[in-house]
Amino acid sequence: MGLGYELETLREEIKRLTVRIIELGWRRVNLAVEVGKIKKSSNLPLEDPVVEKALEEEVLRLCDLQGVDRRFALNLLNLLISESKRFQKTLFQEFSE
Repeated sequence: MGLGYELETLREEIKRLTVRIIELGWRRVNLAVEVGKIKKSSNLPLEDPVVEKALEEEVLRLCDLQGVDRRFALNLLNLLISESKRFQKTLFQEFSE
């Protein structure tokens, strides 16, 4: 069991985790679409800064508790929120046409 085996094992774990992150991200998008449908039918705005701020605070709390790099976590959170909004905007436009 040399370095090649260890490297391959680590790469396989990275690949497995990456695939899982993508699966979870897509699941999150689908939930965001459902939220968007409720927002649209209830005439609620697309964005909710209070909800976004609360989520950010929860993520930062997790970072502090688990030693996760805050910049990494906030970058990932911003991507997730941005993609949720992108799908919800598309949904809002479809309902408007």
